[in-house]
Amino acid sequence: MDLGHRVRDLRNARHLSQVELAARAGVARNTLNRIENGHLMPTAPVIEHLAEALNVAPGTLFEEPVPLADDPQETGPEKQLP
Repeated sequence: MDLGHRVRDLRNARHLSQVELAARAGVARNTLNRIENGHLMPTAPVIEHLAEALNVAPGTLFEEPVPLADDPQETGPEKQLP
């Protein structure tokens, strides 16, 4: 997953529109749109502003999200035996 998709996923998880996130991060909506669509790589200050607006550490924007299991009882060490 690239940075743009990660920003979009985090924005959607927080129920923010592009307009809302752009305003919080102090960037133009069309700039945010270009970042999310992979047409623009943001500068370090913009990454910091986006991370702050999303309430995450800047490095989080570069991490792969942890997939959620369909049934948490079927996976992981916390599975309890009958």
